Amino acid sequence: MFDYTVRAATVHDALQLSNLRQLVDKETDHLDREEGEQALSKAQFREIQIKDHEEENRYCVVAEHNQKLVGFARLQGSNLNRFQHHVEFGVAIQKSHWGKRLGTRLLQDCLSYADDHQLAKVTCEFKNQIIRPFNSTKTTASLLKEP
Repeated sequence: MFDYTVRAATVHDALQLSNLRQLVDKETDHLDREEGEQALSKAQFREIQIKDHEEENRYCVVAEHNQKLVGFARLQGSNLNRFQHHVEFGVAIQKSHWGKRLGTRLLQDCLSYADDHQLAKVTCEFKNQIIRPFNSTKTTASLLKEP
């Protein structure tokens, strides 16, 4: 089996996250950005990680293989009081690591975080189509079962 570590991102991951995001943008058209659009520097990713640790409705988790980041997922919420419980989920995985259930592991970690922090609504948008919201890990457990 493949050796991957899934863990919360830290400010020390900023450079690798910046490079990984740019690489994934080149490898796929499944994301909302095209190659080079809204590229984030190490400093910008560092600021994002600081905010992710300060605000409960923000979270970033990474997948690491041989001490190198190969994927990440984020939950990002709103500052509006009525939407504090609502976050959007996003995921990016290096193409050479597709098919190894990393997306599932990152989603499971994010949903556990959402449950632990009373984030009742997790949504995800794919190619301008909104998928029904996840209300809890219990609701989605059947979607995440191993075949």
